[in-house]
Amino acid sequence: MKKQNTLDLVTKVFLEIKLDEIKEEIDENAKNYRDDVLTKLDEVMGELETIREENILGNHHV
Repeated sequence: MKKQNTLDLVTKVFLEIKLDEIKEEIDENAKNYRDDVLTKLDEVMGELETIREENILGNHHV
């Protein structure tokens, strides 16, 4: 019985370590994804600003 408890404890510790590693990997992937999304959003916002400026200039030339 003591041997089984020891094995159960070792298994539990191993699984907790693996779970922590997986959580860290997921966090890192989420950060990278967020950075990619923000970079793309910056590009879109820049294009929208350019379009607005062109529209304002176009309206003044009419």
